[in-house]
This record gives sequence, structure tokens and C-alpha cells, in this order.
Amino acid sequence: MKTNAIIKFCLAAMSCAMLFSCAQKLESGKEYPILEIGDADVVYELDQVMQNSEDVKPYFSFFNDVKLTVSYRDSKPDKIVFDDSGVPFRVTGADVKYDGVLNAEWEINSASSPYEIRIKGTETVICYMAKDRSITFPFKLGAPSNQYEYRFVVADQAGEDAGGDESGTSDEQ
Repeated sequence: MKTNAIIKFCLAAMSCAMLFSCAQKLESGKEYPILEIGDADVVYELDQVMQNSEDVKPYFSFFNDVKLTVSYRDSKPDKIVFDDSGVPFRVTGADVKYDGVLNAEWEINSASSPYEIRIKGTETVICYMAKDRSITFPFKLGAPSNQYEYRFVVADQAGEDAGGDESGTSDEQ
């Protein structure tokens, strides 16, 4: 009887230790590909503009000029430059003021999933980054029932997940 209690206690302790170990990996950002990048300027393309569950990007040409660049120095977040100056509305939260081009130092909050990209030294969330390095800007315009979201992918991945050529062939010869 006493042996069963000891075994149960040991199993519970090992389970807690394993959970804590996994949480520590997530918190530290280890094994998160975007944080293991060195010095780089990662250029993103606007892949989709979701209104509820429909991509409305093809219907509005002004979305073609939206740009996002995320910079790293020594594998640490450095600058984020978001340019939607050609779009007739702003998508970041009310606490982020900019005139079409946001240029700020940033940091990652790795305690949330997807990771929050914040203005450095503040609690102000700019957007979110998923493990596949995609970045989303959820936003609202007018009607509270409509949910909007910009979805960015790294420039060389644009179109692979949404409407890309699934045949495996290329038009380039």
C-alpha cells in the first residue's frame, strides 16, 4: 500500500517535471525557427485579407502595396516596418499610432501562442507570429460582426498554401 503511494507520487512528480521542461522550451523561444535567424531582414508578402472566412484581397488592388519587413540582429528582434499607406484604413490597434508606415523596435512575447509581436518595452501587441513564420494582423472595421485579418507569409513562400500551383510544375522553363 505504501509502495503504491510512493509510485504514484513519483509518477506525478515526473509528469510535472516534463510539463515544466516543455513550458521552458516554449518560453525561451528555442526551436522556434524565426528566432534562430542571425542577422536578417525578412520580407513578407500579404498573402490574404480575410473578411470573416473569405479572402477579399483579389477584389481590392490597394492591398498589393502593403509591405512588411521584420529585422533581426544577433538572432534578436530589431525593427518591424509595416507599410499600408495606400490602404484607406489602418489595421493596428487604437494604441498604435502611425501614418501609414509603422517603423518600431519590436520584441516577441513567447508566453502566448501564436507569439505576440509587441512594440519593444510595452504591452502593445502589433500582430501575431505562428511557428511557420506567418504573421497575422487581426482587425475590425465598422460592423462588429465582421472579423478581418491580414495574413502575411515570407516572400518566397507566398501562394504556396493558398492557390499555388499544386501540380508541382512551373511555368518557367
